[in-house]
Amino acid sequence: MSEISTHNSIKAYRNEAIRALLEEIHNLKRSNPSIALEKAQQLLDIATSLKDYSRQIEAKRLCGTCLTYIGKPKKSIATFHEALDLVRQYQPNNNRELAFINNCLGFAYSNSGNNQLAIYHLLRSLSLEDDENVLTVYNNLGLVYFRIGNLPEALVSWEAALLHTQKSNDPYKELNTSYNVALCHFKMGAVTKARQAHLNILKSIQQHEEQGLFFDKLKAHTLNGLGEIYMEENNFQEALTIFNEALDLAKSKSFRMLICEILNDKASLCFKSEKEEVGIACLHEALDYANQNNLKPKIQRTLNQLVDFYKSKNRLQEAFPHLEQLYQISQEQFTESRDHNFKKIIAEREKEIKLLEEKNKEIKEHNGVLEQFTHIISHDLREPVRGITGFANLLHKKHATSLDENAKEYLNFILSETNAINNNLARLLEYTSFKKPQQREIGKIELVKIVNNIKHQYLDLAFELDISCDDVHLNMKATHATNLFRELIDNAIQFRKKEEDCHIEIKHQLENSQSHISIKDYGIGIAPQYHEKVFRIFNQLNKQRSNGTGVGLAICQRIINLYNGKIWIESEENEFTTLHFTLPAFSAA
Repeated sequence: MSEISTHNSIKAYRNEAIRALLEEIHNLKRSNPSIALEKAQQLLDIATSLKDYSRQIEAKRLCGTCLTYIGKPKKSIATFHEALDLVRQYQPNNNRELAFINNCLGFAYSNSGNNQLAIYHLLRSLSLEDDENVLTVYNNLGLVYFRIGNLPEALVSWEAALLHTQKSNDPYKELNTSYNVALCHFKMGAVTKARQAHLNILKSIQQHEEQGLFFDKLKAHTLNGLGEIYMEENNFQEALTIFNEALDLAKSKSFRMLICEILNDKASLCFKSEKEEVGIACLHEALDYANQNNLKPKIQRTLNQLVDFYKSKNRLQEAFPHLEQLYQISQEQFTESRDHNFKKIIAEREKEIKLLEEKNKEIKEHNGVLEQFTHIISHDLREPVRGITGFANLLHKKHATSLDENAKEYLNFILSETNAINNNLARLLEYTSFKKPQQREIGKIELVKIVNNIKHQYLDLAFELDISCDDVHLNMKATHATNLFRELIDNAIQFRKKEEDCHIEIKHQLENSQSHISIKDYGIGIAPQYHEKVFRIFNQLNKQRSNGTGVGLAICQRIINLYNGKIWIESEENEFTTLHFTLPAFSAA
């Protein structure tokens, strides 16, 4: 065999190997971008050794595409710029390649969150008038507008892409673009139109299913989109069926990124239909897929979804490890990009972690802080007040005759104010002393007995108490029940009409497994603008009518909150006041 013949055989073999490598890269770049990146790097090494600049540019572009799908925006953008430099150096008039790389840069910048640069490069690609590339550019431009919420521009771009697909006579591209248009209609609120479009796309796909993975993936995407539409329409059963069909197809074809996306959407459906544990399981499965395949954008989306769910349910301890993972990912992204957007993400995650840490610390130290606060009130603050009161009394006792009238008035004012301070501190101490009861402290408390015992404390007052609560028992700590009703009855007595006897009505009824108790008096009433303010501590609305401290109703609210109940006021001035409150359902005797 001649040298020429041998050389041609080697060249043919090499070209066949490169074609096979390219086919593998194109088949894997979406489903398994990490493996595709390795093969693209092999292609780059071969092209560099051969000084084949066309293949070098193509290999660089493919490396950048794989890095984009993996979720490494800084590296992908840098790689695309390297490819762009190669074109400018060796093929400056190759508008097709320039348009192609600008398109890829637009897509990469969009994934990195820099939508302004994304739009710039995509419009630059369109300006190069590369007919072969224009369809993809319009699709990517629509995607960028879609991501930033500019749905009208997204629809214009995708409809322009659809016109080009109809000219290309490529059924896959036409159906894929039709899916994008349908998705845009859905997000713009045209749900019925979007649903019919999805069904039409699925029907058309059936005619091309034998043509391979691209149609399979489009079918899975379309099924997932249809599931979202049914979820929006609250057709949960149909949505679940469609999501499961999409998931089965994606798993059978190993569409890893799409598997994660469907699991994310299925989790949203489960949360919306109150199947929370199933939804959590879906997110953990999505997280496993994303971690196994190093799909960082999907890892972040899933972690964010888990964190948002746990935070919405106030399950902060379960949210904490996922926030730590997000923080770690954010740090890695910052190291790669040094971009302001990543700094912002890190700052937000650090703030959330710090808030969670502070919340956990606050919960752990809560009891200790309350005990310390109680000690300060009962000793450190009250002690100097007692000293002032004692010396003022001593001065009054021993030197009253030598004081003029102004001095006596000042001295009486000091005594009055120090007594008020002492009373306020005592009531504040009482307010802070109410803590959530332990289960063993809660028992069945007879309501009528509690109220009658309190009534005997007011024998010197003429008032009528009407109790419509026979055979009613409260599941409470006894001291909490006594304090609650004593404060409520005392409040009614203090604000009675002076010219009339005090009449108080206590009623009870069950409402939705809650005990609803009301205490009504026919006193001076409360203006509507004060219905919420009266529950604030030390808030006295009528100091002339009351010798209290403005803590009574605050204590009532605190006690009721300990049992996850609610308290509110119904009142008309100079007519009546009814204090309503609820407690968890209790058993009748």
